[in-house]
Amino acid sequence: MENTVAGDPSKKDQVSHYEPKTNRCYVQLTIWNANLTNGEDNFEQSLVDGQTGQVLATIRREKGTKSGRIYVDPSPLNGNSDELYLDASMFIREMMEDDRQR
Repeated sequence: MENTVAGDPSKKDQVSHYEPKTNRCYVQLTIWNANLTNGEDNFEQSLVDGQTGQVLATIRREKGTKSGRIYVDPSPLNGNSDELYLDASMFIREMMEDDRQR
C-alpha cells in the first residue's frame, strides 16, 4: 500500500486471506477515488501472492473504461475489456473466498 501513487483523495484497503488447502496467503489491494465533480470513479484492485509478492490479477475502472488481467501462463482470458474485467474480478473473488464459510 505504501508504494501506491494514489493521491490524498484516494481510499485504500488491504485484505488478506490464508488458504489452508494450498498453504498460501493472498492479499487483495484496493484503491479508489470518487470524482464528485464529474460522477466518475477510478478504481483498481489487485490480487497478490502474500509470500512472493507476485501480482496474480488486476482489475481497473478509469474514466469509464474497464480492464482486467489474470497473470498466469498461459492466460485464460480472451475477449473485450468488459469480459476481461468480469473474468479477473471473479478470479480475485474466488481466491479471496473463505472455504470454511461454504
